[in-house]
Amino acid sequence: MTFIKNQIKEIVLIILAAICIIIYFSSIISPKTLWIASFAAFSIPLIFVLQIIIFVGLFFLKFSKSTKLIWGICMLPFLYFLPHIFTFSINEEQETDFTLASYNVGHFNNKESSKSVKEMDAADDVNDNLEFILQLLNLDANILCIQEFYQCEKSNYYNVGKILKEKYPYQFFAVDTIRKNGSVHGVAIFSQFPIKNTGTIFESKNHFNRGSFADVIIGEKVVRVINVHLQSNQIKHFNPIHDHSVTQAEKDAKTVFYHLKNNLLLRENQAEQTLDFATQSSFPTIVAGDFNETAYGYIYNSFRKKLNNAFADAGNGFGITYQGKTLFFLRIDQEFYNDKLHCGTLTVENNFKSSDHMPIIGSYSFK
Repeated sequence: MTFIKNQIKEIVLIILAAICIIIYFSSIISPKTLWIASFAAFSIPLIFVLQIIIFVGLFFLKFSKSTKLIWGICMLPFLYFLPHIFTFSINEEQETDFTLASYNVGHFNNKESSKSVKEMDAADDVNDNLEFILQLLNLDANILCIQEFYQCEKSNYYNVGKILKEKYPYQFFAVDTIRKNGSVHGVAIFSQFPIKNTGTIFESKNHFNRGSFADVIIGEKVVRVINVHLQSNQIKHFNPIHDHSVTQAEKDAKTVFYHLKNNLLLRENQAEQTLDFATQSSFPTIVAGDFNETAYGYIYNSFRKKLNNAFADAGNGFGITYQGKTLFFLRIDQEFYNDKLHCGTLTVENNFKSSDHMPIIGSYSFK
């Protein structure tokens, strides 16, 4: 009887090992082919932690060497993700040709953005939001890519282009005007270097998820800067953990699931357009922005196959960039670049707390 029980335990462990392998490979499956695979891929870090616990436990329990070996082998695929989840870089001193920052500013926390200019400028938190905008001047970056950009030229507080004009004289806004007060939102590129060409790569029906580009002239070189804000999950207001009733929690859980699924498919389409545009570029090219995608997702892996990731090459630690209420402890803001550039450093500016995102800054040199 004891022998049979041990055999059953070993069979269960082997089945679990197979499931782990399947989950690891789910990151290479397109959401269009099997959308549930992306949900499975999101659990990869938790799966690895579970594997470590079980692997250690195997040495204290009576399991065969073959079972221990199989379980050890099934942990190896995680090594593919590890440099993109946690990294340690020794940054060698070298000449930097330019620095680029990416920052999702969350509309500068303007809760009165749809009201009249007079009401908006009289809001209680308007001075805090102005301070938020002025913080951008403290970023040590030659080029600044902003997602969830918001501007109102008629406002005394939210005329962002004017506020940043002295530091960043060259500006490109890919935005929509959908409010009566004339304010706009979308993505924006600010540069200390001249901008040659600009354009839009994609735009979402919600008006603020979009991708744009600007060809920036740096000396005798032209750098194509692509600023993206891939489809948002839009789940921050539906956290079932914070609900006070089971009924509401179930309702919010379904809403979160629905948003994740549908926005995942939209995000893949936007990513495909962006990656095609980036890889066709003959210039040194950087794709920066809020990807709304972790390092173990399909979209991220599609980019890493064709472009270099600044964090994996020159970052340190976990590089956490997002600390939201529903999902947190994530690195979803990225900078990818092609082989015509070298990334010396990639840092997360942890002292910027005004948004649920934190800015990232990469330093680059031409090859």
